[in-house]
Amino acid sequence: MIKRITERAAHEKLNNIKIILRDFIHEGSGLEDESVNYVMLFNILHAEDPEELLKESFRILKPDGNWVLIHWNYDPVPRGPPMEI
Repeated sequence: MIKRITERAAHEKLNNIKIILRDFIHEGSGLEDESVNYVMLFNILHAEDPEELLKESFRILKPDGNWVLIHWNYDPVPRGPPMEI
């Protein structure tokens, strides 16, 4: 995914994209306080410590930024990890 985004950004001449490969769970984002406009988290409720991920996401978000959490829905056709975790 990193390679594809890098290539696509170069092709589209998008110079405002900074691509970072990082172990967010163990190292945090590495970003400064209130430094991003938009945070999007997916399926973090199955992480070992989802509260730390949430705290980090709010720490880096600008006061007027947007924050989104997306989590899969367990319905009659179960998808995603088992509910017990």
